[in-house]
Amino acid sequence: MIVKSASKIAEKWARVTPERTVDYEEGVRNPSKDWEKETLDAEGRYEAGIKASITRKAFGKGVKKVGTAKQQSKTILKGLIRWPEG
Repeated sequence: MIVKSASKIAEKWARVTPERTVDYEEGVRNPSKDWEKETLDAEGRYEAGIKASITRKAFGKGVKKVGTAKQQSKTILKGLIRWPEG
């Protein structure tokens, strides 16, 4: 399967997403499945996933993999532009 480059995907997303707010709202108002039921049905899988991540110490491993310098640069790059809108 051929996958488009990240830049092509981002370009298309930026072009078409602003025009799809009506589709987004329609999907929220008329979902194919009930959000509450599906979310509650997933609770056991959620708990299992959290427990598995704790067992393998995924949080700490992720922190060590990223490190302070990358955390700071990514936060500045993404966070500053998002800060005003919350």
